[in-house]
Amino acid sequence: MMKKLVFILLVLSIFLPLKSQSLSQIGFVIKKALPAVENVAVIFPSLMKDQIVSQAQTAQLITKQKFTVYGVSTKGDLSKELFNIKRLDNLAVIVITNDALLTPDIIQFVLNKLDNKVPVISNRSKDTLQGALLSVFSNNETIEKHINMIVAAAMGLTIPEEFLAECIIDVE
Repeated sequence: MMKKLVFILLVLSIFLPLKSQSLSQIGFVIKKALPAVENVAVIFPSLMKDQIVSQAQTAQLITKQKFTVYGVSTKGDLSKELFNIKRLDNLAVIVITNDALLTPDIIQFVLNKLDNKVPVISNRSKDTLQGALLSVFSNNETIEKHINMIVAAAMGLTIPEEFLAECIIDVE
């Protein structure tokens, strides 16, 4: 019985961070914040493959952005996929985090591998403090958006004022 409870808690900890917001919702946030983005790379734990692939297909149809998914199960997988991601143009990267492989410190790893030149969006609160451009997550039935304005300025991004009005600015 205890093993079953631990397994259920593990599964919930993996899937709950994404349950409240879909890739379509995050895609619309990207489209509003960064209208020039055409390609969206989604990095996620391999265990979530079916869910992410399905959501990416839907998001691609709805947002008219090209979603490419990259399931990872080790840091080596992540490095290899980041090498492939760097080849895409007009790109933003979504990191679907969990507490196993894709932890808060992984945001810094992703940013370093992408040479801090690609906007990184996370589904976890306050990853903007780790260097992500945006954090998009659910908070009491609403989608909350946090932004790091230092990252935006360093990347030379112009964020629309109407989008900024919807955001919590974590770093200025």
